[in-house]
Amino acid sequence: DLISRAYGRAVVIRYNPATGRPYLSVTGTGPARPSGPRVHVICGGGTGAELLARCVESGYRVSVGVVHVMDSDHAAAQVLGLDVVEEAPFSPVGEEAARSAAAAARASTAVVVAPVPVGPGNLRNLGVAAEAQAAGVPVIIVDGAADRDFCGGTATAAVDRLVAGGARVVPHLQAAFEMLRRLVPPGWRQRPAWLPRPACSRRPARPAWSQPACSRRAWPARRS
Repeated sequence: DLISRAYGRAVVIRYNPATGRPYLSVTGTGPARPSGPRVHVICGGGTGAELLARCVESGYRVSVGVVHVMDSDHAAAQVLGLDVVEEAPFSPVGEEAARSAAAAARASTAVVVAPVPVGPGNLRNLGVAAEAQAAGVPVIIVDGAADRDFCGGTATAAVDRLVAGGARVVPHLQAAFEMLRRLVPPGWRQRPAWLPRPACSRRPARPAWSQPACSRRAWPARRS
């Protein structure tokens, strides 16, 4: 209650499944929010903070996750007022958090995978990217996955599958941001071509008998 009043944010008490100890998580967002296309960023360990800030400055709506509470990228996302899917500190990404992150990624116009080291604790984040890709969302990956693989090759194999599925590989975060701007410009407001229109929004063909009189073919009058 005191923290909520002091900082103007909602505070949720969660429990670390590994230790059973409680920790505080600040929720809510800042007063100003971009209104551009939605982008989901998979990061951690400070690998995404710069990209998050640049996306917000450019007008993108950004979601992040899964990131661990007390991670520097988690702190950056909180400061920027982003939608964050979080996991307890020092705990592997759980099924519930992975499911929430996948939903956020599928609702985005693009997913960016930062150069984050991948171990057993955050391997599920690559599954989040795979689910988004299966839904038709473009995926951008910073190169060098093999050097950041602490899963005995499992993470590299997951990245290879993403690349085989059409993910764009870029050499660094700056290139990832530039690729994002090409795929989904910040001021873009329309639905992407790869995203199918809802069935309810498709206009059925107008029958011939309902065409306006001015559009019907006029036949020449018969001579008497």
